[in-house]
Amino acid sequence: MPLIIPKKRQTSAQTLYRTNKVVYAMLLSLRLKRGAVLTDKTGEVYDAIRRKISQAAPYILTNAHRKRVLIRLNAREMYHISRLREDAHSQWDIQNIARAMSNKAKLTMPLVFAFLGGKDKYNEIYQNIFGQAPKVAEAMLPGARKIKG
Repeated sequence: MPLIIPKKRQTSAQTLYRTNKVVYAMLLSLRLKRGAVLTDKTGEVYDAIRRKISQAAPYILTNAHRKRVLIRLNAREMYHISRLREDAHSQWDIQNIARAMSNKAKLTMPLVFAFLGGKDKYNEIYQNIFGQAPKVAEAMLPGARKIKG
């Protein structure tokens, strides 16, 4: 049911809405500027700490910073990361990183990593490789068991 504003109050309500919209936009731009300043200051502090205590420096960084990470994985671990992080439920940024990792792995060992992909893409990957859908396309959870008595 839509909100009906009486004609008498309609103009003041619309004005208030427009004013709040402008104020919100101003606060948002101020917040973004503050965030950029904070990130720059944190970067300066990081550089200063890194020169003296290099191992402690990464702890000063915020979530807005990007860090390079070097990891060593076996095939099982790569499949695990791929299944979880390339899935449609994962954050888009993480999906992109996992997909890039999977593509590199497929270039290195194409037969071993042929099935890399998110959980939601398994049936599609299987069909692309074998030309038919997998026999078990959906996991069925066991129902209530009957107790013999």
